[in-house]
Amino acid sequence: CAGSGSTIWCWGANGSGQLGDGTTTNRTAPVAVASIAAERVEAGGDSTCAVFPNRTVACWGANGSGQLGDGTTTSRSVPTAVGGLSDVAEVSVGHDHTCAVVGDVSAGAGTVRCWGNNDRGQLGNGTTTASSTPVAVPGLTKVTDVAAGFGHTCAVSDQRVWCWGRNDFGQLGSDPAKTPSCGSYPCTPTPVKVEGLKDVVSITAGKDFACALDGARHGWCWGNNEGGQAGQDPDSSGTDVGPGVVLDQVKWMATNGNTTCAVSGDKN
Repeated sequence: CAGSGSTIWCWGANGSGQLGDGTTTNRTAPVAVASIAAERVEAGGDSTCAVFPNRTVACWGANGSGQLGDGTTTSRSVPTAVGGLSDVAEVSVGHDHTCAVVGDVSAGAGTVRCWGNNDRGQLGNGTTTASSTPVAVPGLTKVTDVAAGFGHTCAVSDQRVWCWGRNDFGQLGSDPAKTPSCGSYPCTPTPVKVEGLKDVVSITAGKDFACALDGARHGWCWGNNEGGQAGQDPDSSGTDVGPGVVLDQVKWMATNGNTTCAVSGDKN
């Protein structure tokens, strides 16, 4: 999806209504979602969300776990307001959960709200109970960015990275063998700090790994590296890797599924 002028446009698979055009018909060319301007549009899994100039959020698409945040588990083929959420700065759509940064980020007042599936503690509220409305992630202040993955979430809080949820590949930046379990998976339902990172400006999460950009423009990644998505040689324990620098002079980074891309160049 993309925002162009006063319209949101989406294209591709649409089995759950994630294109937001009121149908479930796949589209090979962009179709208009809504004739309103959006400051940010984020797609993930089979759902999509947008942040509007009035700092509210609407979502559409699959909703089996409550990831649209409208208080139901009914899929929507048109944008639907996320209940009880305002003053939103950022939104990130994961596989079947969604998170947002709420508050005045420039004044150091950013906090995190999450909703949707929570079977691995990915909502960060200390439980493994799903929620179809936003819940607060306690203990994080001065939040500037958030990234929802496949059963895990990471956020930048006071220029440090904190992650929570599923950790079977070290996607929380810590040793899976030392992580408590949620059923058959190692998981932590509250934020844990990723050691070794500081002065972080942005975060992005893939299926079961994550990457961050620091103020010195180093790109860091950690977690599952089976396909090379974390950009490092696997460590001795298998395919998972701890945080490490994979690229310098990075301007921005993006992850999706098992792929990472970045723009790297001079400082101009």
